[in-house]
Amino acid sequence: MIEFTVAVACAYLYGSLPTGYLAGKMRGKDIRREGSGSTGATNVFRQLGAGPGIAVAAVDISKGMIPAVLGKYALGMEDFYVLAVVFSGALGQVFPVFLGFKGGKGVSVLLGGLIIIAWHPVVVPAAATMWLAMLVSIRIMSLVNLMAFLLLVAPALYICQDFSLAWYLAGLGLFMFVCVTHRENIGRLLRGTEKRLNY
Repeated sequence: MIEFTVAVACAYLYGSLPTGYLAGKMRGKDIRREGSGSTGATNVFRQLGAGPGIAVAAVDISKGMIPAVLGKYALGMEDFYVLAVVFSGALGQVFPVFLGFKGGKGVSVLLGGLIIIAWHPVVVPAAATMWLAMLVSIRIMSLVNLMAFLLLVAPALYICQDFSLAWYLAGLGLFMFVCVTHRENIGRLLRGTEKRLNY
């Protein structure tokens, strides 16, 4: 239990690292005062360009993947505990202690962690390919992320966990969390005012 508690705390602190904010500062901008005000990769992509946006996305994904790898393989935790550690990292990204508890949306962290937990040599690469195809065709990051989480990553998690009811409930809870953090994006989607990525 001590190892689990330490892992949760470390995951939160790692998730709290203000990647997008630091990327903005390197360009002389406070990303919190640009665009949507989010420190996530999408806002960084829009305000600073593809390079910084991709770099921030990669680091944010690692905020889920690294704790999941360490928890699952180094500490030998059961997947449900690993999921709790990953969720702590997502909370850190959404409510970063280093930025007054206002950060990104948490979806990149969750996706990174779930890929490790639910790894399957066919399902996960197929999900990633479909996510990329949707991104290229739709170019609305918030919508693509919501669709990917609901239609691709969550089912992959269930498949790899033998359709356990507990995992269904966990997946539903995580999707609700993602919807809450994307509530402003969902509102803009419903109004038809959500911006598309330009690349």
